[in-house]
Amino acid sequence: MRDPGRAASAACALLIAVTLGACTSSGGEARSDLVPSRPGSPRPDATTPSCYATVGETTEVDERAQAVLGTVGLPLGDAGWTAAGSSADAGASRQLFFKQGLYIRNEKHSVISVDPAAPGRPLIGWGIDAPAPAMTAPACPRQTEGRKWRVYAGGIHLDGFACVTVTVRSGGRTAEVRIPVGAPCGP
Repeated sequence: MRDPGRAASAACALLIAVTLGACTSSGGEARSDLVPSRPGSPRPDATTPSCYATVGETTEVDERAQAVLGTVGLPLGDAGWTAAGSSADAGASRQLFFKQGLYIRNEKHSVISVDPAAPGRPLIGWGIDAPAPAMTAPACPRQTEGRKWRVYAGGIHLDGFACVTVTVRSGGRTAEVRIPVGAPCGP
């Protein structure tokens, strides 16, 4: 008959080994590029998505986005958008989520921000981090030859329809883009 204490110890050791193995890369070293996050908790500061939290890479920004400063591809928006979705990840007061992908140019550093006090009280969230007023996109290496852009899932979280002004900073330059989310941006 087996010793139950010894079997429990062996099972515990196996569980620890499997857990530790799952927390490392295939090379056995811990990955320091992954940013811890707590989904569902908006942060007052900027987020930094992992270079590896993408949904893929592509050669060009598609027709649903616009390239800004040659480093960020932002959604075009839709003044006629009316689909009110639940945005539980953005907090209790946020009721709308405008889902659009974000393109970040490989090997380029950019900062993307919104004013959370603006109409609609926007927050942005792409990658695995919770929505925040700003996102710092690191200069990630290209994963696939010929692919210039990383693509992140996410979008804009709001508490009402608005024309959202997004500021992009990259390479010492700044640009502002107005994105209609259920409301026109006007002249």
